[in-house]
Amino acid sequence: MEPDAVMEGEIAKVVVVDDHAMLLESLSAALSRDPSIELIAALSSGGELRAAIEDGIEADVVVLDLELGDVLATEIVPIVQAELDAPILLISGAGDRRGVTAAIESGCAGFLSKGLPLSSLVGAIRTIAEGGSVYPASLLSEVIGMGTTPPVQLTDKEMEVLRLLAAGEPAAQIARQLYVSIHTTRNHIRAILAKLNARSQLEAVVLAVRSGLIRIETD
Repeated sequence: MEPDAVMEGEIAKVVVVDDHAMLLESLSAALSRDPSIELIAALSSGGELRAAIEDGIEADVVVLDLELGDVLATEIVPIVQAELDAPILLISGAGDRRGVTAAIESGCAGFLSKGLPLSSLVGAIRTIAEGGSVYPASLLSEVIGMGTTPPVQLTDKEMEVLRLLAAGEPAAQIARQLYVSIHTTRNHIRAILAKLNARSQLEAVVLAVRSGLIRIETD
C-alpha cells in the first residue's frame, strides 16, 4: 500500500541518511533552507536510522544512500516501510542501472544520482512527498528490458492515471488534470497497484511498460 502523501503546500518532514559527512552536511544545509521542507534528522548510518525508528521518529520522505558504511540501504528499506510508512528516495554516487534496479526491486518511490544539483534533490523530495515518483527515464528504460510481465486489464480512467504516474506526476496534479477528486485519484492508484501487483508507483510503471500498457519516453 502506498504511504499517505502530504498535500500540496504542506511542509514535508524529511530524514536523510548518508555516511559521507561532507555530503550529508551539504544535503542538510540545502534542505534546511527550503521553506517547504522540515529536516527531521540527518543520520550517518543504518544503525542510527534503526535507533531513530525505535525512538519513534516520524517522516514523510526518507532520503537513503544506496551504500551505507554499515549496511546496504536495501536491507533497511523494509524496516522503513513497515515502521515509518514513508516513501523512500534512494540516492547513489553512481547514477547507473544498479541504483534504479535496487530502487524498483525494494519498493522505493524513486532514485536520484548524487551527481545532480541539490535543487534536483529538493524537487524530487517534494514530488515524492506529494505522492509522485522520481526516476531517470533513460536508465529506467534499460531496466525495463530486463524482464517481462503478463498482460493486465485496466479501465480507461486507470490508464489515464497510469500514464500520468509514468510522467512522475503526484496524485494532486493528476486529480487536477483529470478533473476528479484527490480521493478518487488515490483509489485509482491503489487499484492500479493491486492489478499490477506492485509495491510502489515506480514499480507499477515498470510492470506496466513490460506488459505493453504504456511506453516510457526518453529525451
